[in-house]
Amino acid sequence: MYYFELDKDFGFNGEKHNFWEFLYVDKGEIEVFADGRRQLLKQGMIIFHKPNEFHEFYAAKGKAPNAIVMTFDCRSGAMNRFADKVFSLEDEERNLLAQMIKEGENAFIFPFRH
Repeated sequence: MYYFELDKDFGFNGEKHNFWEFLYVDKGEIEVFADGRRQLLKQGMIIFHKPNEFHEFYAAKGKAPNAIVMTFDCRSGAMNRFADKVFSLEDEERNLLAQMIKEGENAFIFPFRH
């Protein structure tokens, strides 16, 4: 679980791993590349990366974005519904994410604060 306050020139050159990950844009815009697909995520949008999907992301339009990244393992076939998908979250869902970050900060020492 990470909350990133990124700079306007931020770029992450990518990775892949054997677990799920999602990226939520809390502020600004982020350009995401995943297995050759390009997606522009605006504030309030979330993308899911399935296991072993190569993904990278960059600050878009020279503005400093804030993002939440969470990784998790789930072997349920129901997760396939999220593969290759981008969603816009509603207020209730955004509030749940904010609560998760708050609880995470209370429980863990975050390894990164950009």
